[in-house]
Amino acid sequence: MITSPPELLQSIFQAWMEETDELEAVWLNQTNGDFLHSLPPAGIINAKRRPWFAGALQDEFYISAPYVSAITKRPCVTISILLKDSDGTPQGILGTDIRCHMI
Repeated sequence: MITSPPELLQSIFQAWMEETDELEAVWLNQTNGDFLHSLPPAGIINAKRRPWFAGALQDEFYISAPYVSAITKRPCVTISILLKDSDGTPQGILGTDIRCHMI
């Protein structure tokens, strides 16, 4: 996925969002924090200092506490995972915002 062209990532991410109503956003970063692709487009250039990036890079998985999205104004959680190649070398971070319903 890391080496996929932007057009392919766009179509994959778009399909995921169309298939999953609760999916608010999805993005892919290199391990240096640079965004490879984001849907909707990311408002930040580099993600190194974001908890979802640092958490996934350190622990291979991150899930945030629920919060209200600044973009959608709806409650959501962020989930991110570390992507590795077949040798176990870190390749990037795949993240998503999932809408949640407050009860």
